[in-house]
Amino acid sequence: MLLKSHRTRQRAEKMAAGDRWQDHDLVFAQWNGRPIDPRDDWEEWRDLLAEAGLAQHRVHAARHTAATIAPKSGVTLAVVSDMLGHSDIRLTRGYIHVASPLMNDGAARIRRPLLGGGH
Repeated sequence: MLLKSHRTRQRAEKMAAGDRWQDHDLVFAQWNGRPIDPRDDWEEWRDLLAEAGLAQHRVHAARHTAATIAPKSGVTLAVVSDMLGHSDIRLTRGYIHVASPLMNDGAARIRRPLLGGGH
């Protein structure tokens, strides 16, 4: 639904641009149909982080953040995979940085003997 409405707006942009439109068959493009300059994307991202008072990170880090937060919010791994556009769910697992309760328990059990806390 969102992509269909975006496409409708893009067709209106194409009509408004007239002969200045360069058709590259892109989903997201500049006002004249040309590809969006990646530097523009980076500058917008940098400004958003600064406005939110957050440290600067690569745009790609947002994908890892979304993949990590979504399962904690009850989103299934299959849906996260679809959101990220992954063709294989194994790739999605590499994006998720979550310590499960079992992993935390295992780390605590190993830490005790290593640090002299007994067993």
